[in-house]
Amino acid sequence: SNRNLVEGNEVADSRDMVAWYSHDNVFRNNVGRRSRYSIHFMFANDNVVERNEFYDNAVGVYFMYTEGGVVRDNVISHATGATGMGIGFKEASGTIIENNEIIYCGVGNGSDLSPFQPDSTSEIRGNRFAYNGTGILLNSETGGNNMIYNVFEGNLTQVAYGGHGDNKARSLIALESA
Repeated sequence: SNRNLVEGNEVADSRDMVAWYSHDNVFRNNVGRRSRYSIHFMFANDNVVERNEFYDNAVGVYFMYTEGGVVRDNVISHATGATGMGIGFKEASGTIIENNEIIYCGVGNGSDLSPFQPDSTSEIRGNRFAYNGTGILLNSETGGNNMIYNVFEGNLTQVAYGGHGDNKARSLIALESA
């Protein structure tokens, strides 16, 4: 289903909350605790995740094979374990990640082959990445990640780069700190 509002819910001790082929939804003021994925988008475009609190999950928010999407004004904390990640991307394009607090996670923000679509970008701005193992992890960098006005505080590694980049024209990352 498309164009739904998911608001004011608490999801605890579940496996995953998944939006699969489900577009233009708003997930607002929810709480997710002790699950694998708080929200996992697969082939689900243009979803908005705002003012949620996600604690003690393996992954906070994950975009896989998606285009568009906004994650703003959320608290994502204690996404730990072998796959612990606050916000992640796998072959996703056109996302905006802004004004979130991402703290005490294995990886604050992880990106794999994202942005995926040519000439698209991922905008990561105004977030606080604090006390994570790695603040931001870029794998298979394709370019187009614009990171501005983020705060990096007390992470073991602030920004890490893994894999290789194959797009020389887009291989620079705009990285500024507030």
